[in-house]
Amino acid sequence: TLDDIKPLAPWRKFAGTVAVAVVLAIAGIRVTVFIGDEFVGGIITVLWIVGITHVFNLLDNMDGLCASVACVISTVLMIVALQTGQLFVAAFLLVFIAALLGFLKFNYPPARIFMGDGGSLFIGYTLAIITIVFSFFDSDFGLPSGDLNRYYVVLVPVLLFAVPLFDTISVILIRIKEKRPIYTGDTCHFSHRLLKLGMTTRGSLLTVCLATLCTALPAILLYRSHGTRFAGLTIAAVLVAQTIGIISVIVLLENAAAKKKGNQDKTQK
Repeated sequence: TLDDIKPLAPWRKFAGTVAVAVVLAIAGIRVTVFIGDEFVGGIITVLWIVGITHVFNLLDNMDGLCASVACVISTVLMIVALQTGQLFVAAFLLVFIAALLGFLKFNYPPARIFMGDGGSLFIGYTLAIITIVFSFFDSDFGLPSGDLNRYYVVLVPVLLFAVPLFDTISVILIRIKEKRPIYTGDTCHFSHRLLKLGMTTRGSLLTVCLATLCTALPAILLYRSHGTRFAGLTIAAVLVAQTIGIISVIVLLENAAAKKKGNQDKTQK
């Protein structure tokens, strides 16, 4: 890529992703989420593409991490695609997963090849697009009883990307708190924080992947028939609460460990 020949400023990469997202929205590839207004749908589309693309760009902070997390998310999304009969999407994801695994053979720590911005931006962009073209809602997915269709299936992407989004949001908040530019690289990512707690590189990688799997798997259950509207809504609420609970446990453990380490450092001084 051009960035490999001559490093591009962060704002140039950001502007490039915005331009691509705008072109796609104008071309008709956009989010609907039950909103009839094409302009609003276009705005949401641009925000989603730009956001997820850069989430995975930021996630590329450790050997094998970005590709591994993308592989986990793609696998769960492929299962959902098979559940809902979207065979083309499932086939595409199968090829995408195969490509990720082929790359991981050489990128798994200690890595022999590296992804770079060209790779991470492509992965994020691909997953953003596939979730847009994916039909999360269809009348065929309704309840057998003929009750109201389950609009809450649009929560699937939120569950799938919960951990990558948590990583990005936490990093941004840390940089703002420390009064540093949010686009400047550092070692305050989720994976880096695990390293500081004493984990090995592979241990940190496995932990992030397992956390992603735990928050993504509930997405599979959103399409199961639960009999009544209330039962379905209750199950959806429980699954979302579970995801929030997992992220909350991670935050609490991190804060407790950081506080303990800070007290130890003060004692040694």
